[in-house]
Amino acid sequence: MQGEDGAAVDCEDFMDGTVYVPVYAGIPNEALDRLAATLRHHAHATAPVAIEEPETELEPAILAD
Repeated sequence: MQGEDGAAVDCEDFMDGTVYVPVYAGIPNEALDRLAATLRHHAHATAPVAIEEPETELEPAILAD
């Protein structure tokens, strides 16, 4: 992010870690509870594992005739 005084590093770092969730006035408690449970579960989930990219281009596979 570029501000009048240069890069806004603090804002950029904050925005990189921000998650927007669909919460609005009148959201049913059940939906809010499900959303909260999903966020809690995600916080305890393991981080994705990086995979190595193949050095050569993959060949397409025929799945059906």
